[in-house]
Amino acid sequence: MTAGSALLLFIVQTSFWDRLAISGAKPEFMVIIVVYLAFYHRYLEGAGLVLLLGYLTDFYSSLPLGVNLIGLALVHYLCVLGVRSFFLNSVLFQGAAVFSGVLIQSLLTYLVLKFLDLSSGMFLPYILFSSVKAAYSGVLAPVVFYGLNRLSATPRCSWTSRPLT
Repeated sequence: MTAGSALLLFIVQTSFWDRLAISGAKPEFMVIIVVYLAFYHRYLEGAGLVLLLGYLTDFYSSLPLGVNLIGLALVHYLCVLGVRSFFLNSVLFQGAAVFSGVLIQSLLTYLVLKFLDLSSGMFLPYILFSSVKAAYSGVLAPVVFYGLNRLSATPRCSWTSRPLT
């Protein structure tokens, strides 16, 4: 169920979400789903899906191949290291984790682009724009987490819950 939800959020992020941008900033659904995987599915269960999402995001974006993959994997790893079970249902903690994750991914993207001499922009405007995007993602994260938790709590079909004979 989580893989399908992640792919649905990828389609939403890359297709019609542009219409709801605030000052040009769109929420980073991939970072939201990566933080969700780190919180609720731990490291090994979510790592494969994080790699898939990173590759999909890299193929869609105009960035060099691997930039989003490394950024999402780093955010996932840091969230797995920092997670504590009693904070998982805290809306403030969820939003702060996604806010930090978007900033970490944006900073890593900027540094890679600067290293490859592909960025002509200044650091401060890029970080200010990333902060707006991070705040938008952080506010939206608890809503997405709630929806994903509700989807994963739905009962399965009766034919899949019976043991095979």
